[in-house]
Amino acid sequence: MSPMVGGIGTVLCQLKSMPVPDGWLVCDGKCYDGMNFPTLYELLKNNVARGDPPGWFRVPDERPFLPQGVLVTLIIRAAP
Repeated sequence: MSPMVGGIGTVLCQLKSMPVPDGWLVCDGKCYDGMNFPTLYELLKNNVARGDPPGWFRVPDERPFLPQGVLVTLIIRAAP
């Protein structure tokens, strides 16, 4: 994937069979340390769950919005 596609926080659709490119994360609701992705943390710092450590955030969980058996996943740009 081109490093020029979208800024941090951009969400794209890609085939599940493709590897997630460097600097991108799957939109699966996982928790990440804001120190590792400071710009994305600033965008998503309020997206947390009870018990998440301070300074951590969750990427959106878009899986419920994709039809069952679909062969694509959504990814979010986390770093340049």
